[in-house]
Amino acid sequence: MPERHEVVISGVGGVFPECDNIEELSNKLFEKLNLVTEDDRRWVPGELGVPGAVGKVKSKDKFDANFFGIHRKLCECLDPLTRLSMERSYEAIVDAGVNPTELNGSNTAVMMASCVSETEFLILFNTKRQGFGILGHNRSMQANRVSYILNLNGPSFCVDCTWSGGMECLQQAFNMVADGHVNAALVGIANLTLYPNLSLQYVGMGKLSTDGRTKSFSADADGYARAEACVDLFLQRKQDARRSYGTLVGVSAGNIGNRPGTYLQSPTSDAFRSFLTESYRKANVDPSLIAYLEADGCGLPAIDAF
Repeated sequence: MPERHEVVISGVGGVFPECDNIEELSNKLFEKLNLVTEDDRRWVPGELGVPGAVGKVKSKDKFDANFFGIHRKLCECLDPLTRLSMERSYEAIVDAGVNPTELNGSNTAVMMASCVSETEFLILFNTKRQGFGILGHNRSMQANRVSYILNLNGPSFCVDCTWSGGMECLQQAFNMVADGHVNAALVGIANLTLYPNLSLQYVGMGKLSTDGRTKSFSADADGYARAEACVDLFLQRKQDARRSYGTLVGVSAGNIGNRPGTYLQSPTSDAFRSFLTESYRKANVDPSLIAYLEADGCGLPAIDAF
């Protein structure tokens, strides 16, 4: 069996609630600022009786169409998730110390994940006879558009497997680069909360906290607050990278995100146990040697209990 390449995260691009980049996010987290705000930038608080506190990015409506060579009419129909993904992909490449033109014609994969786009209804109710709606809101374009503007010749696709989509993309990208199927990969995920209607559905499922606070692992936990973000990672073989945020030892999403089995909304404790056991085994890592563990606490007692 051929020896696998070491894979590193060499570049990162991201926007987060009230933060235009990773550095801003880091500074505000260290200052212990609450980035979930209640105002009328998305909807009037109290509309439809849903929580008004949402984490919001600052620049969802700003986009340099000329820079990316996007036609004005297409730009008007372009899914904002795609716009964010194009910008963050470019940022991640530059952050890696790479001029995006160096990737022209390269075997670079692009994998994006998103669950729901709140602007997809625009295609369904558009009465103008044109193709811009399909080109702008086809879910695959979140990845395909990035490949097109950078002229990347590797695999290009989007993944939708609910909350584990980003990890699924990262897992596939890691394996492709490690096994030599591609030279590099862009991995991204994006979410925007534009209207109260989707929040109403989450309220009906008992997912959202009433006060907009995610009280993970607390006895008072009653759900989570919705938030916006877009993050892109640039993965390269270690020998090709000009910088590194860290080496990927192993990435696993298989048993939790895309194999629901007897569960649909919430994994079972047996599924979690199987997932962790398999992940450590595949990565050849002794769990007793783990020095830092980041927990996923979504403020839902039934899931936090795992």
